[in-house]
Amino acid sequence: MPLSQLDSTLAALADPTRRAILAQLASGERTVTELAEPFEMTMPAVTKHLKVLEKAGLIERGREAQTRPCRLRAAPLKEVADWVEGYRRDWEESLDRLGGYLQDLQAAEKGGAVPQKSKDARKADANELHFTRIYDAPRALVFAAWTDPAHIGKWWGPEGFTTTTLAMEVEVGGVWDYIMHGPDGTDYPGRGVFTEIVKPERLAFSHVGGKADDPHLTCKFCVTFEEVDGRTALTLRMIFPSAQAAEHARELGADGGGTESLERLAQALKTAAA
Repeated sequence: MPLSQLDSTLAALADPTRRAILAQLASGERTVTELAEPFEMTMPAVTKHLKVLEKAGLIERGREAQTRPCRLRAAPLKEVADWVEGYRRDWEESLDRLGGYLQDLQAAEKGGAVPQKSKDARKADANELHFTRIYDAPRALVFAAWTDPAHIGKWWGPEGFTTTTLAMEVEVGGVWDYIMHGPDGTDYPGRGVFTEIVKPERLAFSHVGGKADDPHLTCKFCVTFEEVDGRTALTLRMIFPSAQAAEHARELGADGGGTESLERLAQALKTAAA
């Protein structure tokens, strides 16, 4: 949803009278007279609210000359809900990471070793693979491990794999072309196109990869890097176009491959920091 449209929709929803009007329309179309009945205000005042809702695209009005019935348009409401959903997920991920960090603190207070990684924080949505890890390394270094060809080739891919980067342009719209080499000699070409770069906090790129005849890792990678007391909490979401596509990737080992890659990243960070 364009920002100007989002602003218009939220402004229209900010008024309780307009929200009450939408609640009436949720059960079916109404005339202006019917919509005005619950309110102690003049007809022109109600009409003014309707014009705001209509301008925001939240309602539409019929062409009948006498009644001009009003109808609800749900599309802008869904777009607002989708926008809010993105922030809800970010908060859930932050709280999940906080939970893992508190568990680490409790382990340290009891004299136990602080784990180098946390378990996956929550069950991902059906079309996602979701990973969370805590690395004993500064955030800038972890971010560089994802965006520097000299780093990423040392850990990208499951155990036993190597990766050759052919090109990497770390800018929005930039392309990362690579070939992942399996231990049996099979090559797995991949391409990512960067869609968001907020150094050193967030990274996102669309991705096509996997087998040459079955690019099962066609998805969007969303990676967040959060500083936690000198360490880095990393959250990776692989968002597939459908639940079926995500399940196919799981069947071909994407869950285990992702886990092994992030474990290899931990070793690469230790080497880089040494």
